[in-house]
Amino acid sequence: MERVGGVDRAKTIRKIKQVVIFRDIYLKSEGKKIVFRSRINTDAYSGINNLFAIVEGNPRLIIGMLYPLIKDMHEKSEAKIYKGKQTRQIKSVLHTLRALLQTISVPRYDNANDSKGLLELIDIIGNSFKAELYRESFNPDLPLCFTVDKDISQELHDTIGQALNVGAIIHKTKIEDAEVISNLSGKTFRLSYLLATAYYLPVFMPGKSKSLVNILQESGVKINPNQYQLPL
Repeated sequence: MERVGGVDRAKTIRKIKQVVIFRDIYLKSEGKKIVFRSRINTDAYSGINNLFAIVEGNPRLIIGMLYPLIKDMHEKSEAKIYKGKQTRQIKSVLHTLRALLQTISVPRYDNANDSKGLLELIDIIGNSFKAELYRESFNPDLPLCFTVDKDISQELHDTIGQALNVGAIIHKTKIEDAEVISNLSGKTFRLSYLLATAYYLPVFMPGKSKSLVNILQESGVKINPNQYQLPL
């Protein structure tokens, strides 16, 4: 870092800061190997900036996440909300959301016959991002978003649409450019910041985009070739 000065240094630090912080929290060295810690520090998402980011301006999340913390602080006449309480509240709201996603049935988007809950697809995406962040080699330019491929099956398209409708994924667009989305092909999305905490992903870091089909295939999901075809 001493050989990089001025604007370049600031730019470099901004780019790698969240990656370094989260890898330092959740990884450790065992001999020549880098492994995930068995005892995980779950306070990485505490603090007012993180809490405000996680609720993403959603009125229901604001009430569900922040009101119990403020109420408890007021009733106990405490001067601050301790990190442990913040973390427990995040976990509680996250658990409720994941339970909801599990109950939402989605059409089959691969060649299996049994029905799936929406949570299964979200877990595939989240764990793919997690694997990228915590792989042994350091990568400052992570894929933490996904792009919906063209010509995917209607079933997979509808499943992504359901995830968008319930707020599990967020469209990467500026507020002033927001619009009603009917065709998801070619659009890029990220996980909601609340769901990102389930996979130990940083907030405030959109990252690069990765093909949704590639994520599914790398995770062992065998997409029916009759459902997904490359354009001629």
